[in-house]
Amino acid sequence: MASMVYQLSHGLLKEFHANPVEVIKDIKGHGASAIRIAFTSSIYLIWLERNNRLHGADNSHKEVILSNILHTIRSRCIFLRLDSQNSSRDLAFSKAFNLPLFRSQKPTKSCKWVHPEPGCVKLNCDASLASSSASIGGLLRTNDGSVLAMYSQDKIQMTIQELELEAICHGASLASSLNIDRLWIESDSLFAVNVIEGSVACPWKKRLSLAHLKNTLLKFVSWKVSHIWREANQPADFLSKADCPLKGSLPHPLYDYVKEDDEGTLYYRL
Repeated sequence: MASMVYQLSHGLLKEFHANPVEVIKDIKGHGASAIRIAFTSSIYLIWLERNNRLHGADNSHKEVILSNILHTIRSRCIFLRLDSQNSSRDLAFSKAFNLPLFRSQKPTKSCKWVHPEPGCVKLNCDASLASSSASIGGLLRTNDGSVLAMYSQDKIQMTIQELELEAICHGASLASSLNIDRLWIESDSLFAVNVIEGSVACPWKKRLSLAHLKNTLLKFVSWKVSHIWREANQPADFLSKADCPLKGSLPHPLYDYVKEDDEGTLYYRL
């Protein structure tokens, strides 16, 4: 009986050789119902054939039994939403029994740039690393979304994590030189944010820079640091790769990025 189930399932349920009842109870995932239906239908129809033979009824050929089992499984599972993105077992089960396969989409997540509180200035910064170049960039914005200052600078080759910290250090120093009292630092590098908060060890090459940053932060009446998704950090990303003068009016497309942030545009990531 177990061998017939094994053949029917095309190797999907090899665990049945050990303890089929326990295996069925413990199956999890989107295709759990389909697998239980397959197992119980197989056992029921095989047991029915066994009873027919014991009581003198006509014997069915093995291929007929398997065909009946397949038909029963498919008719009972046809409306189940098997999803290959949730489980490889769903995909295999769909192929084995010719069942429709649904492809669900991951829910999208939205984010946006948030204005700082009145009296606070927000620093958004980023870093860029290529095979032959390394650079940082960032900008300071007030509560009404206006750009107070911005920077874009080439750096020597270093790791991207070191560059992200360097971008924050430079922006904080710039804010201090402008006599800003309250600073909100925002970076799309979770590593850099964690280093500043002290939950992650700082790379030894940047320990002096981190000490300098902490001394700089002491000059502010208040400060905080937070992580932002890169989709909502586009102005800083642009500045970290900028190859144009930063004096005068905002260059395109930086002007559009800043305007969209100020208007509360939602950005989406999959």
